Amino acid sequence: MGFKSLKTSLDWHTDTARQLYAIMPLWILLTPLLFMIILLGLDQTALSTWMDKQSAEIAAPSILAIALLTALWQMKTNTHIYFKWQAFFALILFFRELHFYGTNNGFYIGFILMMWWASKNRDRLLPYFQNPTIVSIIVLIIWTYLISKSFDRHYWDSLIPAGVESDLFEENLELIGHLLFTSLVVISAKLKLTNN
Repeated sequence: MGFKSLKTSLDWHTDTARQLYAIMPLWILLTPLLFMIILLGLDQTALSTWMDKQSAEIAAPSILAIALLTALWQMKTNTHIYFKWQAFFALILFFRELHFYGTNNGFYIGFILMMWWASKNRDRLLPYFQNPTIVSIIVLIIWTYLISKSFDRHYWDSLIPAGVESDLFEENLELIGHLLFTSLVVISAKLKLTNN
């Protein structure tokens, strides 16, 4: 791949990011902070016993199994390529949550390929990738997962209040990301943006 084709490719993907950024409202980026405030409040209630790592490890695959089965059903009943892309997204999320050897790295490879393919084929993903609701939810999912991962890496430990473990945010933000993904799957089908 020559420098010119590399620059063309980089320009294309940068333009894709700009288009998505223009569609999405900026308040979406603050939403994980709101989630964290709610989680901190819930941690002070009787619900805190259900907000630990062990509970999250049980709930997460269940939530993603529902999302995966729903996405696969939608892929079967809708011919638009978006539903294949969404089913692949569901599949890599589900496999990552199973925590088998290689599923974590496999997720990152799959995610990068999925996003690269989506950008390269953005015109084929229309009208879904032009819809503000869909784009906002996708960005919120990815952003929520990134924030969750930053707690997993303990980047914020010095800012967490005494007596609160980073697992509260890491595991529960990840669960919220799974719930958001499940809502994306449902909303994508309900919007009826295509005839099939």
